Amino acid sequence: MCLNQKCRSISELGFLGCEGGCSKHGVCNSKGNCHCEEGWGPPSCNGAGNGGSVDSGPIKIEGEWK
Repeated sequence: MCLNQKCRSISELGFLGCEGGCSKHGVCNSKGNCHCEEGWGPPSCNGAGNGGSVDSGPIKIEGEWK
């Protein structure tokens, strides 16, 4: 991660990553919450859902894009 134009380790910044690594079905966002892939649901991407995060909402609304 870059801070003030210098690369820093995330651990050095005291950033706590997402618990459980988002079950390998998403990535940790800048607020420390999982952003889940389509088909997986927040908060930890370990169950079925429409993707997205608790911060952004779903990436797919059920019934759309069929």
